[in-house]
Amino acid sequence: MVNSKNKGRRGEYEYRDLIRSIFNTKTDRVPGSGGFKSLGANTGDMLSGSLPKVLKPYIQEVKYEKTLRLFPYIMQCQTGNSKITKEEYLKLEKKDLKIRDWMVAYRCPAEYNIPKNFIIIMPAVELLGLLKELEDLRK
Repeated sequence: MVNSKNKGRRGEYEYRDLIRSIFNTKTDRVPGSGGFKSLGANTGDMLSGSLPKVLKPYIQEVKYEKTLRLFPYIMQCQTGNSKITKEEYLKLEKKDLKIRDWMVAYRCPAEYNIPKNFIIIMPAVELLGLLKELEDLRK
């Protein structure tokens, strides 16, 4: 049986390490980050004071799920085929996929009252690399 708390913590550490490697910072996760949410604090999973300047405005919420509900869209981005099944996708070889150049723009339903209608989902390493380039340009 999978301990979801340990799994979530593992994902937070992996994401923290990714930020550290790209930005060369000492970014760290919020200790017991899930516990603060129960107190009504929306701190996210990374300590904002330790984040690179370009990431400070954003609450960093890390999800480490076995089943990504956006997976069909990601499969479509990687293959160009909107009708591909999960079984067909899993038979493909990595050389046939566009592993590093995909992005999903997800339109939020109106009832969620999200002021900006689209959420962009892309690989963290790509997004963080892009933000690093922007930060370097500003210097």
